[in-house]
Amino acid sequence: MSFARPGKERHDSVYNGISALGLKEGLVCVHDSNRPFLKSIDVKALFEEAISHHGAASAVPVKNTIKEIDSKFFAKKTVDRSLLWEMHTPQVVPIDLWLKGYEKAAAHQIAVTDDLQMVELSGSCIKLVYGSYYNIKITTPEDLVFAQTILAKL
Repeated sequence: MSFARPGKERHDSVYNGISALGLKEGLVCVHDSNRPFLKSIDVKALFEEAISHHGAASAVPVKNTIKEIDSKFFAKKTVDRSLLWEMHTPQVVPIDLWLKGYEKAAAHQIAVTDDLQMVELSGSCIKLVYGSYYNIKITTPEDLVFAQTILAKL
């Protein structure tokens, strides 16, 4: 077993983890520890798609209407939500494409929020897999209320 030091930003932590593996190719699976309600059936589906499509990521369609705003918080337009998905983890990505994206992000100081964005920066794309709305990200006190409700149903 090995340990990779955390980085300043999320993508730095993932880089440290990939570096600790010592691999330059293959797939790496990244999952956030603040998403504790991952279902095994969703993991199975994700890996099946990742193997078939050289990468895959868990996501769900957005439910709410999304607005694009201007700098003064006035709504400018409604974004077509049928084209929008909320990203989750796990995300299974090709190591070589992730590293290529990381280099570009570092060189151009691009803020990156998920591992698919690294792959996008490399010029590639990854298959989305319908995940679960139970796979919530716990980051705020309100999220804990949702988490308690989920736990009560398990």
